[in-house]
Amino acid sequence: MSRYLIVTTLVLAVVLSAGCASTGRHAESGAVLGGLLGAGAGAILGHQSGDRNAGAAIGAGFGALTGSLIGGSLDDIERESKEREARTERALHEVREREARLSILDVIRMSQAGVSDSLVIAKIEQTGSYYELSASEIIDLKRSSVSDRVISFMLRSPDRRYAAR
Repeated sequence: MSRYLIVTTLVLAVVLSAGCASTGRHAESGAVLGGLLGAGAGAILGHQSGDRNAGAAIGAGFGALTGSLIGGSLDDIERESKEREARTERALHEVREREARLSILDVIRMSQAGVSDSLVIAKIEQTGSYYELSASEIIDLKRSSVSDRVISFMLRSPDRRYAAR
């Protein structure tokens, strides 16, 4: 096999392995390891067929390409896993935030239990609760013995989800 064919095979393998796979750490190490193993295996096979250098070059190219593709797949799996973990963490944060807020029913129960206005307001502030009260909800709060001071505070409570952005 001519030296031209060996060099062409190596260049083609490098170009294909660089273009076909991501450049993550698994793809890079897979290409290197695959190239080394392929070169060794190719040299052995090439020696048996009479051209050790050609066998090593072809084996290195094939090994580098294969190793890079396998490593690139591992990089993709790792990246997807990290993205899934991040989405799960964001969802859990939203659930925790939603569960920490006081509902309108919580405010009514606290007021009916005799909890002072200042404590109800402090709890609303502490939990970051916010309300977009409709007219019927305001009437229900008033009928349930919630003070004007607490209702007024609820109307002014900011939606902190957007304030932090």
